[in-house]
Amino acid sequence: MTQELINALLSGIISVSIAFVILVITRFIVHKMFKTEYVSVNEIEKNGNIAVAIKNGSIYIGVAAAMVGVIASPLVQFIDGITAMLFVIIASVVSDKIVFSSVDNTKEIGKGNISLALAEAGLFIGTGIIAMASFTGEGPYISSIVFFALGQIILILSILAAEMAYKGLYLRR
Repeated sequence: MTQELINALLSGIISVSIAFVILVITRFIVHKMFKTEYVSVNEIEKNGNIAVAIKNGSIYIGVAAAMVGVIASPLVQFIDGITAMLFVIIASVVSDKIVFSSVDNTKEIGKGNISLALAEAGLFIGTGIIAMASFTGEGPYISSIVFFALGQIILILSILAAEMAYKGLYLRR
């Protein structure tokens, strides 16, 4: 094996290891943040609550998407991964306050509200994709934060616009 190949292999192993550690940290944080009787593996296994499975899975998919951006970056740093993870978690809290402000998400998902779980999944995964795009490539660290914030604002405004359009169509019927 050439030295280049060995270096590339080691770099890949380190990148994937960083992403895995961050996913484990995310799992811990998510379970602490959303710790209720509804959001648990027991709810999924014992009661077959697909809504909880969708919500939990989409959080991990969102963070995994963000990690792809971190890994694709020329210089993978642990702090980039932590920042991307925090972007997804903070954005989910902000989105809950703005987009789903009239609903108790955890309670509704605990009741098995699949449509709400899918709406949240769209937010989590969309946020992960925005974080992925923000970290891919080169440039100053602040540019990642600015691009993420702009992407998140556009995502939330798009959801609110779609909701207003849907309500307008619904009221005309």
